[in-house]
Amino acid sequence: MLKDFSKADQTWLGDMLAGISDGAPHLADGDNGRFQNAVALQVNPGRSSKTHNEAAKPAANTSGSTKQNAAQEPEIDTRSPMQKLLDKFK
Repeated sequence: MLKDFSKADQTWLGDMLAGISDGAPHLADGDNGRFQNAVALQVNPGRSSKTHNEAAKPAANTSGSTKQNAAQEPEIDTRSPMQKLLDKFK
């Protein structure tokens, strides 16, 4: 039988639901790893480290990589994340 969550569960439940909400578009796209990562980041936020500033720096652009990526881009899917998710279960 289902019942309401206890007040003690409200802290982790809120984080879990926020992670599911953040990751829903990835789940709809079929990217389970990114979905799980979004949930994990909400439930267990990252820790600060000595290399935090290094991670914040933008990646260096190698010559020609932008042109190669533009030529390989797939067709743009205009469906909403919710529609993608619904289509997976049809």
